[in-house]
Amino acid sequence: MKRLLFAAAIAAMVLSTGCKPKWIDHVAFKPSDDFKTARVSLVFKDNIQTNMAGVFQIKDYGYIFVNPYTPAQRFEVGFDLNLDIVTDQEYVSITPTEYLPNGVPLGVGYPLVELRSSEPISTSFDAFGYIDVSHAKWLGVATMFKFLNDEYFPQGLTISQVFEVDAANRPAVIASVFGPTLNADGTLKRAGGIALLANVRQLIEQNRVSPGRESKFFPKGKLHLSGPAASKYEGRIDKLLKIEKKLMKGFNSQN
Repeated sequence: MKRLLFAAAIAAMVLSTGCKPKWIDHVAFKPSDDFKTARVSLVFKDNIQTNMAGVFQIKDYGYIFVNPYTPAQRFEVGFDLNLDIVTDQEYVSITPTEYLPNGVPLGVGYPLVELRSSEPISTSFDAFGYIDVSHAKWLGVATMFKFLNDEYFPQGLTISQVFEVDAANRPAVIASVFGPTLNADGTLKRAGGIALLANVRQLIEQNRVSPGRESKFFPKGKLHLSGPAASKYEGRIDKLLKIEKKLMKGFNSQN
């Protein structure tokens, strides 16, 4: 009996810290037939049933999107962009950043240009685009959900998951959930959110995706915790499960 209980405990730890989150399913990646555009999205499981929706159009290059849950479509966050965006001279002149809007590092190894909409996209969230003008490889999106305060996710914590690697086994598709930033008095300064970054160029050049066809990338390896609060949650399966449960509750409350 003790052996069975021990085995069950180990299995629970592997499932909760390994590659099968309960609320995120996969990353969908679909390049056009000529590889000039790419659609990449983080697709949630069907237990996330929020109606949050919005689009951020970026010139004629395409758009960043948040699509709501419907019986025919899962909730997803992503972008659909022409790859020529990385050579736009207006964006090349912008000073790139190594950080997401709340100060969390991007995690790709060098800075990217951040694009913001001049008008509100939604009353529920803000969306930002990221383009790699220096290496012409990475594209990404970050969404800061206004409900996501420290009640739902800890300040100073980022949880990241790799969904695909390149030929050198380096992360090529990364999704992260990051916590809010608080003022000195404990009030909300900036909400937490979700980021999705993909090394689009390298995936195409290394034949990781097929022209005109959707590829699905599923979580690989364990979750990676970072930020000032990471040490409080490393190895604490119980705490991570509570965070996951709160996140699911938070998203499903946005209807």
